[in-house]
Amino acid sequence: MKLKANSLSRDLSILNINCVVTKLDQLEKYLSSFDGIINCTPVGHYDFPGCPLGNLMPNKKQWIFDAVYTPAKTNFIKKGEQVGAKIISGIDLFIFQAIDAFLYFTENKENNHDLTNHIHKLRKHYFDKLYI
Repeated sequence: MKLKANSLSRDLSILNINCVVTKLDQLEKYLSSFDGIINCTPVGHYDFPGCPLGNLMPNKKQWIFDAVYTPAKTNFIKKGEQVGAKIISGIDLFIFQAIDAFLYFTENKENNHDLTNHIHKLRKHYFDKLYI
C-alpha cells in the first residue's frame, strides 16, 4: 500500500501538487496544513468501521474526499460536516464514474447534458438509500 501511495505522491509532485504520505500516528503534525484530505482506504465501509482520521478532526478550511460510499455518510464525512469542511462523498464518485462510463461506452455525448441535469436527484436517491 505504501508503494502505491508514494508512487501517487511522486506523480502529483510532477504536476506541482504537494502531497504528503503519512501514517495515522504521524498525521497530527501535518493535518492542519492540508488543503484537503482524501480517504481512499476501505476504512469507514460497513466491513471496516471507523474513521481514517482516528480521533483527529479536519477543519472548516479543508475539503475532504471519501471514496467509500456505503454507508453514504461515513464517520469521516460526518466529521467533515461537523466542522463545515467542503465534502466530496463516495456517492459523488459513484455517480460521476457511472456517468463517465455510460458516456464512454455509448459514445453518446448528447446525453451528457441530460445526465448532468439529474445529478441532484441521483445524489438524493443514493444518500437516502445508503444513509444509515
